[in-house]
Amino acid sequence: MLPRYAVRRAAPWITLPLVLALGACTQDAADDAPGDPTSDSPSDSPESPAAGSSAPAPLDWRPTGEAATATVVVSQEWRAVVSPDGRRATLRRNVDPGAEEIVVPAPRGRRISQVLLDEDRAVVVSPPAAETGPTTGTVVDLGTGDRTRVRRPVPAAGGAWASYGDELRYPAIGPRGAYCLALLDLPSGHAQRDHCAGKGEGFSQVTMSSAGTAMLTFDDRRPTSCRTPVLLVEGRAVPIAEATPCRGWEAVATETGAVWSEVRDERQVSRGHVLALDDGTVTELGAGATGTLTPCGSSVYFAAAPARGEPTRVLAWRPGGEVQVAYRSGGTGRGFVSALECAGDVLNLTVLSDDGDEQLWAPVE
Repeated sequence: MLPRYAVRRAAPWITLPLVLALGACTQDAADDAPGDPTSDSPSDSPESPAAGSSAPAPLDWRPTGEAATATVVVSQEWRAVVSPDGRRATLRRNVDPGAEEIVVPAPRGRRISQVLLDEDRAVVVSPPAAETGPTTGTVVDLGTGDRTRVRRPVPAAGGAWASYGDELRYPAIGPRGAYCLALLDLPSGHAQRDHCAGKGEGFSQVTMSSAGTAMLTFDDRRPTSCRTPVLLVEGRAVPIAEATPCRGWEAVATETGAVWSEVRDERQVSRGHVLALDDGTVTELGAGATGTLTPCGSSVYFAAAPARGEPTRVLAWRPGGEVQVAYRSGGTGRGFVSALECAGDVLNLTVLSDDGDEQLWAPVE
């Protein structure tokens, strides 16, 4: 229950558990398997995205043209292609494939786990093997090709990096080995520790948008940790008061509040319920795949796996609006979204499906 605010319910969706990279703050259940027909709930029948509204047109999705085995991130002008073995990232312009490429190799014994990309720069992230030692982060100026290593505060092993505009946030090693979140101003190179987790606590699922930074905090409670979606305000982790205590999974800051997901069945942590706080009103946006909340442009996107025989969907919501369908697969074979990320004002999508895998990108507003 959310007693402090009115609750509106948008269209419900059936989802199948997905194979996704999940945070380490809770335990997966053995029966949480992709395609398990017992996970379908009769109370979550698929409906139109918003009652009484016409079905919106999807985004203008375009294929990347890259091999399905490669990891690809596309912006308006650039693309980053990580080789299947993770040993190198190749940066090249979209409009001039014959131009000189920028190749960023992973340090010896490491593999590239993440590339953040916009029109000005790329950040290539290479964690250490077995998460021992600091992570290597390389910032590439796409205009000049110059490269700068992220050195201070020292990047911690593990954890995802996030960026928006000229700011980069990444996990860092703090005093006495504390787990902290660093803030790096990319043009100036000035960096500082902006938030440090308390004893017995941690954080994950860091997201950045035009409205600020959000993340998930958790403690070391057993058998299930208490997970809290928070907004980062002047270095302080401020809990989203409207979220169900200890059930959060991820969050995104918006201009009018926040969007977050909650796991209501600890046996199926890949299935979440997405909610939005919009100028004091909480709206339930529907069931979605945990780990896929992605701010891009003026909207927040998330994946919702279909019921048996239904297409795979990516849904979108923006403040003051209703849930819309941003992507709908052409087939009805079982599938899931394995990657959803933003590069400047471009949304990138990878779908693995019985009907064929797709790597797509689309401009957003």
